[in-house]
Amino acid sequence: MAVVTTAALYGPGHEPFDEGFKGGDFSYREIARDADLASLRIGHRSDAFDAAGLEQDANVALPLDRLAEMERQGRIGEGPLRGTSASWAPSRRRPGSPAKPRRKLRRNYVQTGVDAVLLTPV
Repeated sequence: MAVVTTAALYGPGHEPFDEGFKGGDFSYREIARDADLASLRIGHRSDAFDAAGLEQDANVALPLDRLAEMERQGRIGEGPLRGTSASWAPSRRRPGSPAKPRRKLRRNYVQTGVDAVLLTPV
C-alpha cells in the first residue's frame, strides 16, 4: 500500500511547490514511510482551505503513523506500506495533468510491490 495526498506536503529536503507556475505545479514530492511527519511543510494555499488540522497533525492527510499503529496492533497485515508515498499540489488552474509524473509514480509502485493506493484528497 502507498498513500497519495493532495495536501502539497513536502519535507525539509524537498523543493517547495511552485505557486507561480502557470497552470499549476504538476510535480509531486515523495514522502518516505518513516518520514517525521511533524517536519513536513504544507504547500497548499487556498482561501477555501483551512490548514489548521493539517498543521496540528499531518496524519490528517498522510496517515503514515496511523497505518503503522494499525500494523503493530495486528489490525492490518504486516508490511502494508511499501516504497514511498506521494504528495501532489491540488491548486491546478487547468484540468488534467501531464502523464509523465503519473507514469513515474506508477512505475515506482509496481517495482516496489504496491497493490493498493490510499488517496487522501484535501
